[in-house]
Amino acid sequence: DAYSGRIELMHALAAGVYNHVPGDGREKVVAPPDAVYVAAEPGRSIQRVNLSAFLQDDSGRFRDFTTEHADAVASQAAAVVEALEAGARALFFDESDSASEFLSGDTRLESIAGQSSRTIVPLAARARQLADELGVSVVVAGASCVVDFLPIADTILRIEKGVLTQITAEAKQV
Repeated sequence: DAYSGRIELMHALAAGVYNHVPGDGREKVVAPPDAVYVAAEPGRSIQRVNLSAFLQDDSGRFRDFTTEHADAVASQAAAVVEALEAGARALFFDESDSASEFLSGDTRLESIAGQSSRTIVPLAARARQLADELGVSVVVAGASCVVDFLPIADTILRIEKGVLTQITAEAKQV
């Protein structure tokens, strides 16, 4: 639902890591101080970041990736790697600020599209590994791209008219 409050909740969680003026409402939304909201930033500069966990090709160019003008996928992959290197223990994503092919992707079309020399390994394919091996919490919000996260999610919430409901068991049955 476009007016559910999902995007506002994600932005509030992202802002919840900062100090605030008592009584401004943010005391109701708390995030760990090592949480990072990760958005795609097309056009950003990337300097010597290993993107090989998310972008792969035969040349190895993504192991020490540098560009002055990254596309949305490379920028978001770099933001994840940089956040992890800085010690982030919780990563927040919303599909409204993300590259959809970074969050989840169907690789079946890559062989017939023939337009890219790279393979995107979506976050959905790495999220369980981030949680299990690095102890990083991954929170993904959205209406369409989140379906690939359902099988690996520990907790699934629905927000409807500003009300959060835990629906993990119901969603796992789907």
